[in-house]
Amino acid sequence: MMTSLLMMANGMGEGNGYLLAGMIGTSLLLAVAFILPGLIGLQGFCQIYLSAIEGLNLEASDALVKQRVEQARRKMDEARQRMEERVAQRSAPATACAPAEAAAEVAAPVCPACHAPAEADDVFCGHCGHKMR
Repeated sequence: MMTSLLMMANGMGEGNGYLLAGMIGTSLLLAVAFILPGLIGLQGFCQIYLSAIEGLNLEASDALVKQRVEQARRKMDEARQRMEERVAQRSAPATACAPAEAAAEVAAPVCPACHAPAEADDVFCGHCGHKMR
């Protein structure tokens, strides 16, 4: 009994060895049977590709691609310069106004309990409900 179980575990006995050999053989035959049609199809695709590019002037298309890339780079550089000019224009007035805004922020009343911003005429905090006066 123990020998039979050991043989079954190894794939032998009770016909399992024949089943394993049949599966391996069938797999090999199917692989060999499908290799040849697969290679013929691949050769056909290669022939179609080669005949499609036979009359193409690849140098002209390379030059066109390089020209388009150069145009895109020029547009990108122009956009970058415009953006830098706009940032420079916006940052100059903002620095001059920054101290006045900071003074306005200091003068704004805040809630003593939660430090939320409040209006000057508020009686209660709108955030926590604490009495302001």
